[in-house]
Amino acid sequence: MLFRSCGYVPNTSKTARLLELLAASREKVLVFSRFTATLEDIGRRLSESGIGFSVFQGNMSAADKDRAVLNFQNGAHVMLCSEIGGEGRNLQFCSTMVNFDLPWNPMKIEQRIGRIHRIGQTRDVFIFNLCAVGSLEARLLDLLTEKIRMFELVVGEVGSILGNLDGGEEFESLVLNLWMQSHNDQELEHSFDALGQSLLEAQEQYVQTKELDEALFGDDYE
Repeated sequence: MLFRSCGYVPNTSKTARLLELLAASREKVLVFSRFTATLEDIGRRLSESGIGFSVFQGNMSAADKDRAVLNFQNGAHVMLCSEIGGEGRNLQFCSTMVNFDLPWNPMKIEQRIGRIHRIGQTRDVFIFNLCAVGSLEARLLDLLTEKIRMFELVVGEVGSILGNLDGGEEFESLVLNLWMQSHNDQELEHSFDALGQSLLEAQEQYVQTKELDEALFGDDYE
């Protein structure tokens, strides 16, 4: 049956690329995924490859979370982390992060980065985003990197830019609606081009507001 064939797909290209990255890196690596099943599958592959790792998820007790971070800091090469699991933790001893999947909300991507790119970080931070060619994730990543250059922004600026978007919709809902309303790849491409233009206009509005605030308040502006 078709649904049985699609139920479990071992050795995905994403997992293969992750293993290649880990094999080439001597640094500790924080791996994010929104899905528990995905983290479990990655954990199986890491175990098969002899790579030590810890797991940090939102449903764990405070003591288990502390142990996971301590294990990551003092021994494990990798920490697998869920979306909610990374909140409130500072991991400046790590400087490499992998987004195994991308949230549709750029602010959540920024929150992930904020776990390692913050006060106390003394090294360059490297962010790797794994996306399948032609996927919605790939379109979103291209939008964020090519239009507003998200990974060059200061933490907090993404939220200010998104707040200037017309319509007042949550960004995830906006992307979902574009996907659902597009009948083919051409329509989806056109919709994302329009969204990209909206992001550029929102960014320009933010820059103008920031420049005005700096001119008015000078050194008192933050």
